[in-house]
Amino acid sequence: MNDDRISEVYRGEIWAEPAQDRARRRINWMCSSAIGDKVLDIGTSQGIAAILLGREGFTVTGVDIQPDRIEYATADLANEAEGTQRRVEFMVAEGSELPFEDDSFDTVLLGEVIEHLAVPGRVLDEASRVLKPGGRIVITTPFGVLHHHDHKQTFFPDDVLDLISARFGVIEAGITDRYFRIVGELGADTPSHTNDSLIDEAFLTVRGIQEELAATRIRANRLEGELSKSASASEARYGKVRVAWQASKAEVQQSKAETKAALQRATQADQMVESLAKELHTANQRADRVARNNAVLRKRSDSLAKRADKLEYQKRISDWKLASMRSRRWWHLGGLLGEARRHPSKLLALPVNVMRLARSRTPALPRPPRALNAASSDNDKPGSPAGQPSALLDSRAPKLDVPVAAILSPGTSELLRFEVQLFDLYPDTWATEMTQIAPQALMAEPAALVGWPTDALASLLSVCRTQNIRTILWSTKGAEAEIAEGFDKVVASHEATDSTDTIRARGLIQPALHNPIGSSSPNLRAASVDFSEMRIGESSGLSRPELQRIAKKYRVLTATAGTTARDAALIVASGTPLIVQETDLPFGVAGQTDDERNALASALVRSEVLGARMFHPQRRELFRHHAVSQDVRQAFAKSEPPSEWPQIDVMVATKRPERLEEVMANLGRQTYPNLRLFLVAHGVEFDKARVAGAAAKFGVNLADVAYVAESTVLGDVFNIGFAGTESEIIAKIDDDDFYGPEYFWDLYSALDFSGAEVAGKWAHYVYLEGIDSLIYRFKKYENRFTDVVAISTLLMRRSVLDLEQFPAMPYGSGSVFLRALGQHGARVFAADRWNYLYVRGQDGGGNTFPISDMKMLTNSEIVCRGMNVDEVVV
Repeated sequence: MNDDRISEVYRGEIWAEPAQDRARRRINWMCSSAIGDKVLDIGTSQGIAAILLGREGFTVTGVDIQPDRIEYATADLANEAEGTQRRVEFMVAEGSELPFEDDSFDTVLLGEVIEHLAVPGRVLDEASRVLKPGGRIVITTPFGVLHHHDHKQTFFPDDVLDLISARFGVIEAGITDRYFRIVGELGADTPSHTNDSLIDEAFLTVRGIQEELAATRIRANRLEGELSKSASASEARYGKVRVAWQASKAEVQQSKAETKAALQRATQADQMVESLAKELHTANQRADRVARNNAVLRKRSDSLAKRADKLEYQKRISDWKLASMRSRRWWHLGGLLGEARRHPSKLLALPVNVMRLARSRTPALPRPPRALNAASSDNDKPGSPAGQPSALLDSRAPKLDVPVAAILSPGTSELLRFEVQLFDLYPDTWATEMTQIAPQALMAEPAALVGWPTDALASLLSVCRTQNIRTILWSTKGAEAEIAEGFDKVVASHEATDSTDTIRARGLIQPALHNPIGSSSPNLRAASVDFSEMRIGESSGLSRPELQRIAKKYRVLTATAGTTARDAALIVASGTPLIVQETDLPFGVAGQTDDERNALASALVRSEVLGARMFHPQRRELFRHHAVSQDVRQAFAKSEPPSEWPQIDVMVATKRPERLEEVMANLGRQTYPNLRLFLVAHGVEFDKARVAGAAAKFGVNLADVAYVAESTVLGDVFNIGFAGTESEIIAKIDDDDFYGPEYFWDLYSALDFSGAEVAGKWAHYVYLEGIDSLIYRFKKYENRFTDVVAISTLLMRRSVLDLEQFPAMPYGSGSVFLRALGQHGARVFAADRWNYLYVRGQDGGGNTFPISDMKMLTNSEIVCRGMNVDEVVV
């Protein structure tokens, strides 16, 4: 390939100024030799000659065999005036097979072309074919030898004249700046003196070269003499330096003695420092104990403050209810009757007082605001040992920005508060509260409607119909059909009858409450659980949140008879293996006899991996198909509910074209339904047809391919890649790792139930090619909040990019980025270990993170020999 850059030279962007001047003289001479109207520039390269002629009114077609040269010329032409753009055209074409009719052009330019051709006569034949009779060919080519990797011809006067005059009459020939300048005319005769004059000019050019060579030899001889003098002077300086060195040697001996004495003093100082360090360590230990005691006291103080807030709020509610009752007409009527009974003399005034009371109107007292939560303790922060950041969880915004008036039991309200904005209604103040709330929907539960008078409920439903407020009855049964008739939609249990407005309830869990966060390291072995008594082991009378929290401490639980699907779902979703007696339950593992259940429990206690493999698919099923959020979305959908699984934009940066199919295979095997790929080519060129073909082969939705320079550091590559994505959920995977089919399902579920801004893997499998082994790293960091996760497993909410960007680092930018997000208050969640395999060459060969195999084994355990992906996929 020629890789000529003549436009850049002409404009003075590259090379030295003498070379730029010579290039301009050749280009300007070629342009000045053009005649007629239509010009063909063969080997146009970056198109400078064609553009110059186009500016002067010629119609020019430039052709070249190198597509990148034509792309450059086309881009350069786009900066020209509209008239120039209209007159000039560039295309990729072979000079020996021109796609033009005979007699098409007045002038053909061949600037530095024929020296690159093994058989230049074929191009000259094509040029004579497309030239009109009397047309002109303008040629430049180096005189004699000009060292260049792509030159295939060396021309002297006889050679170049014989080649050209066989097809054209040579009307002008000369040598300038050591380049032949030749003009030929189709059908003309070559003047007899042309060869002699060209030889004369060649002789003058050769003589000039010889003179330059002689001058160069003279300069070389002069430099050789100067070098000889310099060598003599250096020898003299060397003698002086040697004398100085001998003197310095004596000084060094003296310095050694002084240094030895200084080292002895430094050793004594080190001993003193070590003694002080021990004292400091003891003091720090004491300070740590004091800090831990303070943390315990602060936690107790926070707990007492929360209880005090709750009691204060309950007191305000009681006072409000009492004041509300005293403001009611029936209260005052009772007072009038009591007074008349105690004082018969006031009996005559009773009718008048009752009439006044009937005409009076007492405004409803405003409901007291809810109590503020006490400040959270340090253990509530992300990454704390407790694992579950309760204060952050309580502050999580509902998924739907919909204000809802609620008549719900406390348990149902707890489940739904993560889905919609709930505002409680009360039977005696609902009208005022509806005005203040301005809800878009009303949600009621039969159990919570028990205290509502029939006429109050009827009035409430009438107001909702008048104001076009949607009404939803939650979790009803067939026996409550008369209540359901007044509501727009009914979310029904499995026992309810079907109707057009009935939504078959699938929700068994609330992922924000029922999840495996903090369950990765249980410290108790096995126990029984009885849901009728709300008991685990020796603890009984528990609330559901308490039961779930305690369940996470056990390796395995065995349920008593009578366990329901909802009860089993609560334990399984929380991360604890559950053995049940009922064989028809969709969750848990059934054992029909006591011996069988005991054997299962023993096996699950011994093997944590067995429990994880058996119950992880069940948790996936719960989060995917049995979450309360799915019922809520259906209840609030105006027609068909939108897709509950958002689009995930996946960014992959690679500098290895050979890994393209592995990238597509990883994404193509995913069962998550809504993925889109953004590919970033880091310092490499991808064949677009090959990329599109690979995407089509594996069924991958390819959004775009971005190209960045090889010099771009990895952190900036990630920034550029993520800038091209569009969705609210974005991800990053690597081109050389393995991602199992359920990888994106599980990771999105973890992002959803944790409420974190970033989810990824920290407990994960690694294949070490150097020792041909599969290992398991960081096993304690599973289903918990952390500071960092593996950068090749990032799943993030797009909003984090507004907080921080990846630092411009060749490696390690991911951990720096995640820790910086933590400083902004963003939460990072380490999900389960499954469906991802980090593949490393020997001692990290081919990977960006430099760490040895032995170092990788520090926080790991060996699983098996070989890269067995069946150990990874669940």
